[in-house]
Amino acid sequence: MLSALSLAIFAALPLEHREIEQTLLWREEVYKLDKDGAGLPEELGADARAALERWGPLAERYGLELALSADELVLLCIEKDRAEALETVEAAAAIVNALLPSPERPDGPGKLRVRIDRPDGSWDESWSSDNTSEHLSKGTAVLLEMREGVQYEALLRRLKSQDPTLADWAKVAKTQYGFAIPRPLVAAWIEGGRVNEEWNAKSELVHRTVSLLLWRNFGEIPFWIQLGLCWHVEMELCKGVWCFPYRDGFVWASEHTGWDRTLRSRMKKRSRQPFSIEDVTRMTREVVKTSESDVPYRDSYLITYGTIRAIAWNSDLSLYFAEVCEALRIHRLENGRRWIDKENWELIVGYRIPPKEQAAIFESVLGKDLWDTIEASLRKGVPKPSKTKR
Repeated sequence: MLSALSLAIFAALPLEHREIEQTLLWREEVYKLDKDGAGLPEELGADARAALERWGPLAERYGLELALSADELVLLCIEKDRAEALETVEAAAAIVNALLPSPERPDGPGKLRVRIDRPDGSWDESWSSDNTSEHLSKGTAVLLEMREGVQYEALLRRLKSQDPTLADWAKVAKTQYGFAIPRPLVAAWIEGGRVNEEWNAKSELVHRTVSLLLWRNFGEIPFWIQLGLCWHVEMELCKGVWCFPYRDGFVWASEHTGWDRTLRSRMKKRSRQPFSIEDVTRMTREVVKTSESDVPYRDSYLITYGTIRAIAWNSDLSLYFAEVCEALRIHRLENGRRWIDKENWELIVGYRIPPKEQAAIFESVLGKDLWDTIEASLRKGVPKPSKTKR
């Protein structure tokens, strides 16, 4: 029999040193996982099994509960209340996959006809193999809840050791409340943040779920679309916005709700300034980092959110939004590359599609009347569609 002192010492041990039976919640069933990987349901797919094999040991070490979405798209590793958290993840995923489902793509590497510009001004065309999309629509996204300090920093070191190209990124991520990256398809957040009174766990789950699934479905698309969709889904499920990625400044309590009302009010003050694509394309990671003393970014927040909501809640526009995102992905792939020689190229890190080219892509799919529709929605609001129409 353990003495009271022994029990007290055991209770004081860090979670990673306790013997906790690891289980997986999937489709309302709980499965006991053995050390050798046994215990998983036979019908579980290869992507989900690979994610559990890769991240299961880390979750066990830190005493995290495992939960897998019914469609196997998201693996959640969280300290407690996994059933409730999984409901949030699945609700966010349902909105993303209804609005922006992964399009059908040819299997295997494709070939693109590309123009090669020479330093002397001459050029020629060549067929180039394209294998940068082979990871799309594949893999199980992983969400990890970490504690600040040892746990979070150990996770960053692990990712950096597995992919040395993440070294510079890891230095920046160490100073933030969490991260989301496309390769590997993983996101993490620090439980409770630092001293953050405005922190909202549900919002963290929503925001990171949306980001990961957008990367899974389309790869790298303009940041403003990703951010606007995250806020749109967050407003749908959390009735407010609490997640401001890359922002270090103070967040006022009044900034979380009332975005639609505030947006209409702000648009009245710019009655002579019509909406343009530059209103949203200026929403970059650098703009989000702006301190609270700089006012203009707030309009960018509102317009970015409002533009995505105007598209998402308009059945004529939302029906073809996935086609727009796929066209943007392909455009970036064709134009955001740097040629090393006639046969070899590399993607340009941080490449941004120029605003005029983004506008042309939107218009080619949704028509030139798109901007008038968005303008009206920003100024007057847009009614939420019924579930049957969505």
